[in-house]
Amino acid sequence: MKSLIFQKKSLILILLIFFAIASAGLYKSHNNKTQLCKNCSLIIISVDTLRADHTGIYGYSKNTTPNLDKWAKDAVVFTNMRTQIPATYPSFAIFLTGLSAFDLKIYNNLGIINGQLLEGGHPLDNSTVTLTEILRKNGYTTAAFIASPVLKPSATNLNKGFDTYYVNVAGSGESKSYNVIQQSLDWIDKNKNKKIFLWIHLLEPHAPYLPNKEYSCRFNSESCDLINQKTDEEIQSEIEKLSGCKEIPEDKLKFYESLYDAEIAMADNFIGQIINKLNDFGLNNNSLTVFYGDHGEGMDHNFHFLHSHELYDSHTKIPFIIKYPHSKGIKIDVPLQNTQIFNTLLDVSEINYPDENKLSFEESLYGRFKAKLPEKYLYYVNTNLSKYSAQLGDYKYIYSLSGSCLFNNQRDELYNLNKDPAETSNLIETEPAIFEKLKKQLLSYLRTLGLPKPLIKLKTEPQNKLLEEFKSLGY
Repeated sequence: MKSLIFQKKSLILILLIFFAIASAGLYKSHNNKTQLCKNCSLIIISVDTLRADHTGIYGYSKNTTPNLDKWAKDAVVFTNMRTQIPATYPSFAIFLTGLSAFDLKIYNNLGIINGQLLEGGHPLDNSTVTLTEILRKNGYTTAAFIASPVLKPSATNLNKGFDTYYVNVAGSGESKSYNVIQQSLDWIDKNKNKKIFLWIHLLEPHAPYLPNKEYSCRFNSESCDLINQKTDEEIQSEIEKLSGCKEIPEDKLKFYESLYDAEIAMADNFIGQIINKLNDFGLNNNSLTVFYGDHGEGMDHNFHFLHSHELYDSHTKIPFIIKYPHSKGIKIDVPLQNTQIFNTLLDVSEINYPDENKLSFEESLYGRFKAKLPEKYLYYVNTNLSKYSAQLGDYKYIYSLSGSCLFNNQRDELYNLNKDPAETSNLIETEPAIFEKLKKQLLSYLRTLGLPKPLIKLKTEPQNKLLEEFKSLGY
C-alpha cells in the first residue's frame, strides 16, 4: 500500500516538474517574442512623397537609394503597406495615434488644397493620445526634426509629447532638409546615452523637384544641358503649370521624373548620414529603427506631380521597414495600412496601452513577421472627400464623385493589383461579382460615417504666411 502511495506521489511530482518545465518553456518563448528590443530606443526616419516603387529595396531599377537598400537588407520589409490618405499631415496623424482618418476627421493639411483654405482639417485634438506622449510617460526623451511646414505645431498639434520639436525648411540654395539634418545629428550627439524616441522627417523628394547640381543629371544624362539651363524658379513654375488633371507630353513627364529621382538620391544621402551617426554611437545595437514614407506621388492616370487627390497605388503605396538588433531580412507581402503601425510599435516596445478606441493588439504586426496575416478590408479617402476606395486582397475598387478628376471618364474602377500594379485595366465589366461586392461594402461602410457628402467648400479667409509656405510646395 505504501509502495502504491509512493508511486502516486512520485507520478504527481513528475507531472508537476513536467508542467513547470513546460510553463518555463512557454514563458521563455513568450519572452523571446517580447524581448525583441526591450528598453530599446525608437527611431523614425521618414521621407516625404516617396514612392515605394522608386527605391531599390522595392525593386526600382535605378540606383536611387543605395544607403537605404544596404540598411534594409536584414530588416523586415513590408511590400504592401499603404497610407489610408495620401497627404502628409493626415498620414502622420494616423501613424502617431493608430486612429483612422475617418476617426480623426483629419483629411488634409489644415484644410489647404491647391493653395486654398477648405472646410476640413484641423489640429489634432488635445484629448487624443499620441505615441509620443505614451513613450515620454515611459521614460523616453522625445525629439522631432521636421523639414516640412505642413507639420508645424500651429497647423497640426503633432508636437504633443515631444521635448524638442524643430521645424525648419532650408533657405534658398540649400537642400530642403539640410538644416534638419544638421540639427538632428547634433541632438543625437547630445542624447546618445539616453532612451530616445527620435523622429526625423526629410522633405525631398516633394515638389518642386530642385536637386543639387551634383544630383540633377544623375538619372537623365540626355537632358543634362537643359536641366542646367533652367533656373529653380523656371522648374517650379513649369511643374505648377503641368500639375493637375491633364495630359502632358511623355518627354516632359520623363524629364521631371528624373529630377524626382535625383531628389530621392539626395534624401538617401541624408539617410546614410543618419545611419552612420547611429552606428558610430552604437545606437543600432539597442534601437528599433523604422523607415516610413508618408505617401507617394502621381506621375500617371492624367494627374501629375500631385498626390492628395487620387487613390492609385502610386499615391497610397508607401515604403515601411522595421529594423532591430540581429533582425534578419524578411518580406511581408499581405496588404496592410498605416493604421496598424501605432500598435505594432507599442507592442514591440513592450508598452501596454489598452484603449477601446485603438486597434486590438491582435492586429499588431509584431510577432507575425513570419506568419500569414489575415486579409481584411482596407478603406481609403482623398483629401477633399471626392474619392473613396475599398480593397480586399489584390482587388481594389475606387469610387469617384461627380466633379472629381477621372481617369478615362470612369467613376467606378476595379483593379487587380497583383496582375495590374499600374492600375490601367478596369475590371468592372469582366469581374462584375467582385465589383458589386466591393462597391456594396464601401458604400455600406461610408454610410456609417455619414459619407459621401458634397465636396468640401472653400473658405473665404485671407491668405497668411503659412498658406504661402504651403503654396510653395504645390498645395
